[in-house]
Amino acid sequence: MKKEWISIVLAFALLCTLVWTGNAVLPDVAASADAETVWTAEITLVGETAEWTGDGVTAEDGVLTIAGTGTYRLTGEWQEGRIVVEAGKKGYVTLVLDGLEVTSSTGSALEIASCSRVTLVTAEGSENRLESAATGEEAASALVSKADLWLEGEGSLTLTSAGRHGVQAADSLSISSGNYVIEAAKAGLRANDFIRISGGDIQITSGADGVHADGDESKPDTGWIDISGGSLVIASGDDGVHAETVLTVSGGSITVTESCEGLEGNQVEILGGDLDITASDDGINAGGGDSDSGESGFRAGGFDRAFPQDGDMPELPEGFPEDGALPEMPQRPEKAEADGELPERPETMEPPEGFEPGGTDGGPEAQTENSDALLRIAGGNIHVKADGDGLDSNGDLVIEGGEIVVDGPKDGMNGALDCGSESGGTLTVSGGTVLAIGASGMDECFDESSAQASFRYAGLSFSAGDVITVALADGTVLLEHTAETDGDSIVFSSPALAVGETVLVSAGEETAELQLTGQTTVAGESRGFTGASRSPRSRGRG
Repeated sequence: MKKEWISIVLAFALLCTLVWTGNAVLPDVAASADAETVWTAEITLVGETAEWTGDGVTAEDGVLTIAGTGTYRLTGEWQEGRIVVEAGKKGYVTLVLDGLEVTSSTGSALEIASCSRVTLVTAEGSENRLESAATGEEAASALVSKADLWLEGEGSLTLTSAGRHGVQAADSLSISSGNYVIEAAKAGLRANDFIRISGGDIQITSGADGVHADGDESKPDTGWIDISGGSLVIASGDDGVHAETVLTVSGGSITVTESCEGLEGNQVEILGGDLDITASDDGINAGGGDSDSGESGFRAGGFDRAFPQDGDMPELPEGFPEDGALPEMPQRPEKAEADGELPERPETMEPPEGFEPGGTDGGPEAQTENSDALLRIAGGNIHVKADGDGLDSNGDLVIEGGEIVVDGPKDGMNGALDCGSESGGTLTVSGGTVLAIGASGMDECFDESSAQASFRYAGLSFSAGDVITVALADGTVLLEHTAETDGDSIVFSSPALAVGETVLVSAGEETAELQLTGQTTVAGESRGFTGASRSPRSRGRG
């Protein structure tokens, strides 16, 4: 009997520990909603009514309420209704969507009003839809959560908001699997604390930022985004991906087809992955200002939390309708070598090592100078097409690896590469292959102190469609690229370059020869691409 009591006490202590640390595990229902799963309740929406078996569910006046910790399966269709989760601050809920369609003209289709963490699972092979058709003062996000939110599954989910965001999370948002199509008047994915994407196929069309992490003044370790896997395709009215503090990309693929600035954060680190970025302003920007992606308040029909408004409603994206088991949540990875094996993610939610909040204009603990701004590229396959600066840092711009091609600006008021040299920032390269082309005038080349040799040649005018070729004197081609912009400046760095080498640079039908006279060699002369002149940071000339 004594041993039985000891076992009971130990089991109770373990349960308390799991609940206290938030690492309790619910049944694994991500793959399918099979008959063996023990449901807290199974819910079917039919017309204007709801039917269910199990506990913790009520329905009244078109609002289905789920209360209490548990695993709930939802199927069926409501053309005018809402689903609200009120499980309490210590509740843990898993919602399995298995052919669910909910549309609301008065608020969010799904609102997590009270809970600790929610896992939203799309059942294997299922197609699901959550839509808020409300506009004006009634506008709401399709999915609103006041709890940590995790999205996963083997099915699909379409999220549509005629007036606000696709997904809006007051705390954190994590996506590990599933297929998502998001159409939103404002941000596609938005969270206050952080956003972590490790898997899934995500397509976003948004009037504001595609993916946005706010940060919270009361939580200094927030405002970051970590993308380590999955596929993102974004057409945004503002930034493609915007983190108020740190943006890290270590895997997966990101394609931004439309944006103001493609990727932006106070600090941006790219350690791996495939990136194809198109931007009307800067392609990848570290140390940028405020985003215009809209207010971060909630209009979900259940929250009383008020936030400042952000003025006129942005235009809807083209073609957008006018009517409008609990996973662990680890932190972003530590810095890693280019394309190497990433370190294991810690099990805690502490901020990453070296994390320093603030520094972004208008962000938490905003600073008057961007001295901590950093753009670091250590791996990945990256293509940037930008009308503004291609790669831009208000502090240091550091390239340690990767395959990078920048089709930069046509005008001389911007540069394919730009660091914060006016405030002491440096532009260095120690690995990888870099080709940055565009207009001369404000273009920059790598510092003489760089560990890897580089050159900048101005004077070979080229147009979009012309082939840019860099080769050694013996004919070895180091890189060939079809230009997507007009210009007359070519910046290049490769491990194959060495001081004393002779290099052949071709643009269209023209070829120039230059000798590398130092770690950085600057040669040629601009052919009339206008813009304020900037003295080259290097000293060696060919």
